[in-house]
Amino acid sequence: MRQGYSVLFTSAVALITGLVQGQAEGKLEDKLTRYAKPKLLIVDEFGYLPFETQAAHLFYALVSRRYERGSMLVTSNRSVSEWGIVLNEPNTPSCPCFEPGGLRGGSCRVPGWWMWVVLEGIWCDG
Repeated sequence: MRQGYSVLFTSAVALITGLVQGQAEGKLEDKLTRYAKPKLLIVDEFGYLPFETQAAHLFYALVSRRYERGSMLVTSNRSVSEWGIVLNEPNTPSCPCFEPGGLRGGSCRVPGWWMWVVLEGIWCDG
């Protein structure tokens, strides 16, 4: 980027596939580091396909690794209230790693699509 910030763009499916493969190959730490390193991680099409339980755990591990270290921009065709279903936690009204807590961020809605910008933490509009 022009201002010197590192950015990585990936689809949610590619992200999860990379993490699952990394775990299977004994290289999960390398994959987590790769996705945690950029100042901004853009995850596209979150919610297009639901995650299996292990994939959701790997996603949580990545979110935890990035927490307060970098920003995430997540696009989704689902509202945050449906993310528990995507992350294989259907009884959770809003996935615990996306709970609001005074963290900076924002969202915008385009018909049929949501975008969340997460600045130095995790945020949702619940």
